[in-house]
Amino acid sequence: MNRGDASFTFLHRIEEVKLNIEDGRWQSALTLALTLPDICGGIAFPEIVKRYRDGRVMLDRQKKPTRDVGGQFVRWFDEFAAPFSRYRPVTPLLISAANDAGNFGANICIKTKGF
Repeated sequence: MNRGDASFTFLHRIEEVKLNIEDGRWQSALTLALTLPDICGGIAFPEIVKRYRDGRVMLDRQKKPTRDVGGQFVRWFDEFAAPFSRYRPVTPLLISAANDAGNFGANICIKTKGF
């Protein structure tokens, strides 16, 4: 990927994170890295959608189900990223403040991202 390339493919985003780290642009690298579980969660778990209290699926302006981005993020992190960290999910799709000190889990990612 050339430095002037603004491609939005997934592999280019990973390369862009690396370039930001090499250039010392830590905030840009972190921000971009935290979008990767959003992308992966949307692909892996399209069935996780927002619902009204009565259980009906929320629809967007195009009448398509509205993604539950936070739910998809946590589920993807728990299933695919947690095995590579010390974090172990207690219950699926439940964000807990009970992460042990030193663990980097979905809860910390979401707090960092600002959900």
